[in-house]
Amino acid sequence: MPKLQVYYAKSERGWVDNLRNGFYKLINVPLSKELRWGDIVTLSEDNGILTVERVVERKLPHRGYIEYDETSQWPSIVAGFQARYRLGNEYAMEGGWGATKNRPGRALINFKDTVDIEHAISNLDGVRFVSDEE
Repeated sequence: MPKLQVYYAKSERGWVDNLRNGFYKLINVPLSKELRWGDIVTLSEDNGILTVERVVERKLPHRGYIEYDETSQWPSIVAGFQARYRLGNEYAMEGGWGATKNRPGRALINFKDTVDIEHAISNLDGVRFVSDEE
């Protein structure tokens, strides 16, 4: 299926898969608090610019960040989730940025109720979950 780049929000672009019949699936973990990876959406077009119009179906209802102190921790974080949960079915995670001396690294995560994030990262020192839900 062809991928399309669309606006998730005024200043954020991402990718969707065209599911046909006017429906599209988000295939990035958005920064926008209104959207999640895997959302089925409709699009609107204005002067050739495609923008997410509305969410028709939500697969992963929760969102937050995994923060970590050392960039070298990233492979262990990914492995901790892959060992317990099915990527795309129970969670989706993308690296936001790596850790530096002045700020922690951050990965965005969208997930289902069945995912116990604290358990998935419990054996990793300097790694924590930060909820991004109201």
